[in-house]
Amino acid sequence: MVESNDLDPNRIQDLFSLRNAVLLLKQLKKERIREVYIVMNGFQVFADKYPFMCKYRGAELYPKPLLGKTYPSEILTGRMYLGDQFHAQDYDVLKQLGVTHFLNATDMLPNFFENSPQLDLQYMRVNIADEHHV
Repeated sequence: MVESNDLDPNRIQDLFSLRNAVLLLKQLKKERIREVYIVMNGFQVFADKYPFMCKYRGAELYPKPLLGKTYPSEILTGRMYLGDQFHAQDYDVLKQLGVTHFLNATDMLPNFFENSPQLDLQYMRVNIADEHHV
């Protein structure tokens, strides 16, 4: 049996955080979410890796709501991303991710920032038709 005065306040906070994580996972399972990634070392790890997805409220850091802005999938950490036509033309996303090389695998979309001195992107085009039956 544990006395309440024997508990470390930080440990109690850890237990509440774990309880909340378990409740969240149960709810996501009900919603048929198949993959969930948990940041084991806390929010600061996430904020350090993805600062462009966080903002400050006073001195507090918290995730930005994704109001219409999405980011490409990260294939290799900090090195390779897979995005769509909207990511390809979003200057802010490309700048925030530090994109330097771009593979345009379409036969119809332009290299949006090919002559942009602000991004200095190196493009490679592979003309592939985007067909639904392929």
